[in-house]
Amino acid sequence: MLDGVDEAVTSPDITPDVRYRWWSTAPDLADIFHENGNRTVLVGFSRLANITGPITFHLSIIYTTSHVYSDSQSSVVYNAARGHTITYEAPTVETYAFIATVLNATRFVPACRAATVHYRWVGDSVVVNQIQGSGSTVCSIPQYALTAGTVTSVVLEWEVARGGFAGRLTFPLKVLWGPINALIAGGERRSIGALGRLVLDASHSYDQDERPDLRTATTDPSWQFVWTFCAMSDGFCGSELELLPGDLTSPIVEGNATSDNPFPVGTYRAMVTVTRYGRSGTAYVDLEVHEGYVPGVTINW
Repeated sequence: MLDGVDEAVTSPDITPDVRYRWWSTAPDLADIFHENGNRTVLVGFSRLANITGPITFHLSIIYTTSHVYSDSQSSVVYNAARGHTITYEAPTVETYAFIATVLNATRFVPACRAATVHYRWVGDSVVVNQIQGSGSTVCSIPQYALTAGTVTSVVLEWEVARGGFAGRLTFPLKVLWGPINALIAGGERRSIGALGRLVLDASHSYDQDERPDLRTATTDPSWQFVWTFCAMSDGFCGSELELLPGDLTSPIVEGNATSDNPFPVGTYRAMVTVTRYGRSGTAYVDLEVHEGYVPGVTINW
């Protein structure tokens, strides 16, 4: 916050019931930081004028209700040749690749009276080139511009046209892994006959971190499938059984029941666990097996 006289060093918006303690590496500023409970402190430019090099302001935030203690810090660099430059870091933003990420620097950036401020976002060119709102304090990073499982950062730089005041605010971004969405064609319940053919298809399961038009086929070796079956009793899964023979590690499993080897009559649950790069998703379908032959219905994706 800049009003032409004082510079405010402000902590992020915090929920109530917290205590604040500021201190600085500069001895000349020690008398300013002697109170707890103030979220904002003002440092006059005159106090910075005789200090060279980086000045680090520390803020301890103490959550009094839960006794949880955490720190955040920012730094101010004074350079007489260019005026004042603030360099500091926002709290880490945890996000996903499959959602749009909005960064709002408004509460961190100085507000200047009667001055033109120029803003620009910088950082990884792949990300920055896709940013929407590059000339303001708010930007939007579109879906899939970020890569899951990575840590990166985007920086807002600004400069006041009159007075030479400038700043850099870094947003650290931690891009979390998204879910694996397991899908079985035909929904969560179906009726089949003790005689006939049963096909279970999970080939359209997908990784949420991949763009829909670039998704890896489930036949790729990075995908693993495991099918299991159990008898249902009062809505709960009981003992496991081998309802289908053969390989149960494929996206699609099937079996043909004959009079010599029919499916057992009853209610069963077929469950598939889909795994990719250490992440798993599950899906299931409840099967009601009736005597004889029940005409099948082909369900296309």
